[in-house]
Amino acid sequence: MAVLPFGLMLTFSLLTVRLVHKSSKQRRSLSSCIKSKSDTAMPKSRLTSASDIPLTRMMLFSSFYFVVATLPISIYFIVESYIKPSASDEVKARLDFSWSVCYILQYTIYGINFYVYVASNAHYRHVFKQICRCVKRYVTLSTINNCFINELVLQ
Repeated sequence: MAVLPFGLMLTFSLLTVRLVHKSSKQRRSLSSCIKSKSDTAMPKSRLTSASDIPLTRMMLFSSFYFVVATLPISIYFIVESYIKPSASDEVKARLDFSWSVCYILQYTIYGINFYVYVASNAHYRHVFKQICRCVKRYVTLSTINNCFINELVLQ
């Protein structure tokens, strides 16, 4: 079951890398043509947005991490289908342990995305810091209000 998402993600990740590589070649040739036809070069912002490169890196990292994290569970399901029917209790216990490790590794995909976004996106970091400040301010105010209300009730 896990082989299908793994295969799709791997295929589309490789196609994305190919497309990014092809477009960067075209962008370089376009910029060299523009420079050669005129004395002034075209502004870089017209050729590539400043946010395109980090966003592309982030998406490629997320895609490849998905492939890496789902590869063990995909291999496990294939191996298990051949071994488990005629396996001893010890082998079944090892397979169960392997399944647990692979399953936990697969769930790291959801946890790692937060860190990838924070590391690669300045806007995300800025908004996250604002949210943290609001939560901290709310917690502080609600704690003060609760203490004040509790003191009034106790008196």
